[in-house]
Formats: sequence, structure tokens, C-alpha cells
Amino acid sequence: MSDNDSNFGEIKIAFDNVYKKDVDNIPWTRREWLDDSKLPIFNYIQNQNLRPQSLLDYGTGTGHLAIAIKEQFDIPKIVAADITNNCIDREQLKYFGIDFIQALQPKDVSGKYDIILCWAVFHYLTKNQSIDFLTQFSKMLNKNGTLILSAWSSHDETFKGKCERISLNINLPMYSDRIPQDKKVLNRLGFNIVTKGNLVHNANGYKRLLHFCFLKQTNN
Repeated sequence: MSDNDSNFGEIKIAFDNVYKKDVDNIPWTRREWLDDSKLPIFNYIQNQNLRPQSLLDYGTGTGHLAIAIKEQFDIPKIVAADITNNCIDREQLKYFGIDFIQALQPKDVSGKYDIILCWAVFHYLTKNQSIDFLTQFSKMLNKNGTLILSAWSSHDETFKGKCERISLNINLPMYSDRIPQDKKVLNRLGFNIVTKGNLVHNANGYKRLLHFCFLKQTNN
């Protein structure tokens, strides 16, 4: 990754500042902003009849998604990691037996996992960064592990500058559709695409459009 791509410090500062505000007024901290039960993550684990023993939620934000997964599937080991820790309720995570790690990049998190979740993160990554993250994640998955990625679409109203990007003053570049799907890259890292799609959601009058992709690790 080039020095020009190393903007993780800027991303950390931006979200440190966001979470210093009144957290209750930040849209994505409210569970109704995106109903967890409707996320394809839950259907995938159920339909594939998976019995994961470990899961990493990288880019956990408030930690609510990690908690929802723990509540429904009781995965023995869940680790929640984020670039900032200002919005994390440590006591709530501890209550559910979830460990928290502050991490600028995936490589700052130790261990291997059956499932790695990186939900609504990749739109902040450049092309080089997205491939680098994919490479790091490939080394952190157990055999036949699953990597779940998503990024907000350029058609999402938040992405286009409305809603929280203005009200919360998040002055970061965003890159649409930045989930790596180049077959040469995926094959080199031993990934196959299991499923991909879009998630449309309307909240508080704003249209949200999220691209997601599920990758299976086949050669580690």
C-alpha cells in the first residue's frame, strides 16, 4: 500500500469526532436504522447450516451487529474491532462475552476466524486499500471460512452527501462499489464468490442502498 493510500489516521480522527457528539442522534447507532434481522448475514448462517466457532466483526462501530449475531447464534468467540473506540459500550460487549480491539487495519487483530464480517466499510477504501484488506483477511480465515463484505452504493443518499455526511461533518472521500470482485485477485487469494447482491432500505425518509458480497476461502 502506498503512502498516499495511508489515510487511516484521518478516518480514525473523523470518527473519533463523530462519536464525541450525542450518540443517540447518530442514525446508524439506532438499531431501527437498518433492521439486523433483515440482513443477509443471518439468512446465510441459517441456510448454510453453519456452526461457526469464531467471528470477527471488523468495523463494528457501535457493536450492535456483533451483539445481534451473538444473541441469535451464540458463537463461542466473537471479536469486535474498530478504528475508534469512542462509541463502543465496553460493558455491553463484555456482558455478551464479546472482546473489543481498537485496530487501524485488520492485521492489527490477532487470531483466525470461521467468519469475518466487514460490514459497510469498503466505501472508505481506495482500490489499493480494498485489495490489501482482502489480502489481510485471507490470512485470518480458517479453512473454508467466509468473508462478508459490504459498501454503500453511489446511489445511496448518504453517499451522495445528504443525511449524516452533512449533519455529522464527515469530510472523508468515499468510493462507491469498492468491493473487490476481480476474479484474478480472488483466485490468487483463494476466494470464491458465494453470493452477492444489494440491500435497499428506507429510513427516516432517506433511501439506503448497500452492495454486499460473500466470499468463501478455499485454499488455506
